[in-house]
Amino acid sequence: MPRSDRFGRYGAAYSPYRRETTMAATGSRCSARRSRLLVLLVLTAGSVGGCASGGLQAPAPPGPEQIPALERSAAANPTDVDARVRLGAAYRAAGRLDDAERVLEAALKLNPSSEQTISLLGLVYDQAGADSSAVAMYRRYLSENPRGSLRTEISRRLELARRRALQASVTAALARESELASTPPQPQTVGVFPFTYQGTDQRLRPLGRALAEMLTTDLAQVSRLHVLERLRVQLLLNEMALTDQQRVDPATAARSGRLLGAAHVVQGVLGGNQAELVMEAAVVPVGDSVPSLGQPVEERDPVQRFWDMENQMALGIFRKLGIELTPAEREAVLHRPTENLNALLAFGLGLEAEDAGRFTEAESHFADAVRLDPTFSAAGVKVQQTQSLIAAQGTSLGSLVASVVASVPSANTDYDQWLSRLRSFGPIEELLPGLLARDPVPELLGREVLGASPSVVDIVISRPGGDQ
Repeated sequence: MPRSDRFGRYGAAYSPYRRETTMAATGSRCSARRSRLLVLLVLTAGSVGGCASGGLQAPAPPGPEQIPALERSAAANPTDVDARVRLGAAYRAAGRLDDAERVLEAALKLNPSSEQTISLLGLVYDQAGADSSAVAMYRRYLSENPRGSLRTEISRRLELARRRALQASVTAALARESELASTPPQPQTVGVFPFTYQGTDQRLRPLGRALAEMLTTDLAQVSRLHVLERLRVQLLLNEMALTDQQRVDPATAARSGRLLGAAHVVQGVLGGNQAELVMEAAVVPVGDSVPSLGQPVEERDPVQRFWDMENQMALGIFRKLGIELTPAEREAVLHRPTENLNALLAFGLGLEAEDAGRFTEAESHFADAVRLDPTFSAAGVKVQQTQSLIAAQGTSLGSLVASVVASVPSANTDYDQWLSRLRSFGPIEELLPGLLARDPVPELLGREVLGASPSVVDIVISRPGGDQ
């Protein structure tokens, strides 16, 4: 049989025997380029494992056992920021978080723009439970490093730390309630309670949270008001463990307002059913010196006119607060984030789940809202936020610290040796051509070579039975 027939449709340029022989040494599932590199590394270094193992592995960040050497290095080079970053990582690994904070804060003073110092200090604050400080560092990293390698991970940690910081602030406020009772509220500060549903159709219950979120957004369109984040208000109410009846009590609103530092609290109820939805909101002043704001704002209409009712309620609250809107502010307040009732109900269910810490469930509801109305941008933002919370909970701080330290340049460390060995193979690999560059002539003569130029590497594998 002609040699070209024995070798198949690729002719002499492709030898089944050659393929079986070489691939057996490196794993039949490896790519051609991986196979050539593996052979090269074995020949030059003799230290690389099989195809499945992936070869060289990046070493772990500095551990507790390296602290003495790193302390000596930092002492010998007091202006070396990178040495302090590595020492801070080692302190963190040893659980010495106070020492890690001290070293990294000193490093940040030496170089306020160090990406590694800012991110690692944020992670140390995060682990120590100093959530407000972690939030500040994370925001600084994102602001100063628009192309930072850890932007995605830091954004996720920011969302989680920010939520914990809000929880810590309301817990601290409850512990200082007697002190805050005599503290004057911040002028023009408003908090909006979730509306309590007291109607007959429980399918409309999620509108209570959705309405509070919409009113919070509307009130925030006016820079003359300081509107508290809805989540902050909700976390306080959760901490106080109030019943639905207590939440509509003006005394509860006044107490909550003092704890929040708000001058006014908006609280209300939803009643009725789809045929006639009743929406009622009271603007409760906080503090004895604040005059009463009169009767509640009330709207009644079929549920299909929910957005008209919400718009009129927002305008009524502004009137109660004595704020006259500019034309631009009025237009912003009357903007409707969605006109799809089912999307709004799904959004409300998402807020309920998010407020309870059930982030996977919340993400599913928010995604449903976006599916029902792709233009519902507020729901899209919530999808991203809950996805960030889920991802942050599933990522260890240790893995992020390893990523930070791996980018720190240093001399005579495992990282440098690892990177140096890895890079040293690059120029040699460039000398090896791919399979398509093989020369078929030697095979026709009964010989095997690797590549088109025997002057680089010449590997001859004799066929069974000799050259014939």
